Amino acid sequence: SEDGLLSGKLAAACIQGAGDKGVFSYLKHMVLNDQESFRSEGLATWANEQAIREIYLKPFQIVCREAVTAVPYLDAKGGRHRKIMRAATGIMSAQNLIGGVIGFGHRGMLTDILRGEWNFHGAVITDLFLSKSHAERDLALRAGSDMYMIQTPGFNAEDYDSPTARGVMRQAIHRILYMTVNSNAMNGVPPRSRLSVSPSPWKIGLLAADVVAVLAEGVLLFGGFLQKCRPDGRSKR
Repeated sequence: SEDGLLSGKLAAACIQGAGDKGVFSYLKHMVLNDQESFRSEGLATWANEQAIREIYLKPFQIVCREAVTAVPYLDAKGGRHRKIMRAATGIMSAQNLIGGVIGFGHRGMLTDILRGEWNFHGAVITDLFLSKSHAERDLALRAGSDMYMIQTPGFNAEDYDSPTARGVMRQAIHRILYMTVNSNAMNGVPPRSRLSVSPSPWKIGLLAADVVAVLAEGVLLFGGFLQKCRPDGRSKR
C-alpha cells in the first residue's frame, strides 16, 4: 500500500501470527522497491530522508518494533517455557539502487537504521540477483546482508580471508542462527542436545518408491522394445 501506516499494521499482524506458529518471515523489500520493471538493471530510486522515513521505511519500522511472538522452548531439565520476543527476525533487502547504491549493499539502511536505530537482531537476505560481480558480494556482506540468494557456481564473494571479511561473516552466521533458533526449526530441542543430520523416514520411503517406479518403467520399456523386435512373440534363429 502507498500508506506506510496501513502497510506496517497489516504486515505486523501477519508476521506476529506466523511467529506464533514458529515461522520466521522475510519482510520485503527494504526499501524503495516500488517498481518491478528494470529493478535488476540498475533502476535508481530517489527520495529525500523525510519521505523515506515517513513513508517508505515506516512499514518496516512498525513491524520491527511492534510485532511480538511467544517462542516456546525447553530448559536444561526439559521444562517447557515461553518467551515473548520480537516476531520480525527476517528481512529481504532490495535490488534497486537507492540513490547510487544498490539496496542490498546500502549500509545506511541495513546497518545504521535497521540494526542501529530499530535494534533488529535477525538476518537479512538479498533478493535473487544474477550478477557475477564479486564486489557486490563483498559489498553486501559489509553493508549488512547476511545471505545472498544465489547458488550458481561462480557467483561468489572475492574476499574471504581478510580480518574484516571474517568479522562480517561471523556476524552474518550469528544473525542467521538467531533467526533459526527462534523458530520451530529447533522445536523440542533442549540445551546440550546432540544433533545429527539424517534423511527423514518419509524421504527414504519416497526415494525407494521412486527407484521401484523407475525400475518398473525400465522393465516395461524393455519389454515393449522386445515385442517390437519379435512381433510373433517367438525367438528367431
